[in-house]
Amino acid sequence: MTPPWVISVDTSANCIFVKWSSNPKLTDVRTYFQELMRIPALAAGANVFNDVRALSPDLPTSFFRQAARLGPDAPNTGAEQKLALLVSSDVGFGLMRVFATFRQRPGIEIEVFDSLEEAKAWLGLPAEIGDDPFAAMDMQ
Repeated sequence: MTPPWVISVDTSANCIFVKWSSNPKLTDVRTYFQELMRIPALAAGANVFNDVRALSPDLPTSFFRQAARLGPDAPNTGAEQKLALLVSSDVGFGLMRVFATFRQRPGIEIEVFDSLEEAKAWLGLPAEIGDDPFAAMDMQ
């Protein structure tokens, strides 16, 4: 079964891009975190940029609390890493804030954005990344 995300690593931008296509199950989230932890760029301190604009607000708040707890306790490096969550609605913003609150760990700075430009600026992404770094990411 195809996971509800696709991952692209851009080492020149020091960023791991994750595009979500549909609402995941908790087992999907667990698998996602396991896959993410196997990416060498994460261990080297890369930031993570999640495009969750395709998620619908049908999931209960409790899902996001549980999903946040499935991730690793701390990043793999001593460096501060950033996690940006890009949403498309006010409801999505609120739900991702719940996730961010429960996902907060030492060494991880998490922000939720409804503006692609603001998220790119916060992550310090270079202009060469293009208008929408997720546009070329094909969902399998």
